[in-house]
Amino acid sequence: MTGAEISSSPAIGDDADVYFSSTDGYLYRLHADGTERWRCRIGGGSDSSPVLAENGNVAIAAGLRSVLLSPAGTIVWSWGSPCWIDETPAVAQGMVCFSAPWRRLLAVPPGGGSLWEGPEQLNLSSSPVITPQGRIYFCCGPYLQALQPPVALLPAKSPWPMFRANPRHTGRVGDK
Repeated sequence: MTGAEISSSPAIGDDADVYFSSTDGYLYRLHADGTERWRCRIGGGSDSSPVLAENGNVAIAAGLRSVLLSPAGTIVWSWGSPCWIDETPAVAQGMVCFSAPWRRLLAVPPGGGSLWEGPEQLNLSSSPVITPQGRIYFCCGPYLQALQPPVALLPAKSPWPMFRANPRHTGRVGDK
């Protein structure tokens, strides 16, 4: 049991461990039998769902920041934001792609920086989706955007690299 409401979808690892956040400000990792493996204070309540990188790291948006945690549940890095972030990130080849408040799609690390900046009056309003061909889709105000980076960012070969596991968002284990 958490200290507050769970308002996001869980992620499920290859080992059947379940990862989820709560509005109590923690990210939880449970064994398949329901016993707690760890919990980490991620700084703020979260409506974001966690995603899993190839190396076992876990990425999530948490209130006013995006956070990357190690498989052991310790914070690797944290990126602060002036506004609440509630979109779920996506992981691609060692990078975490997330919709920053306002109008940027960011890729952090290695190298960091923006992948895309939208028109001044539009805000990114969805979690990024990365296709097997490396195209990134996301919503920006009333528009659906498609971005093909100069070097394709392929989805991580992990069990849960983006919101609800795959580009179709089925949320089914093993459904790529």
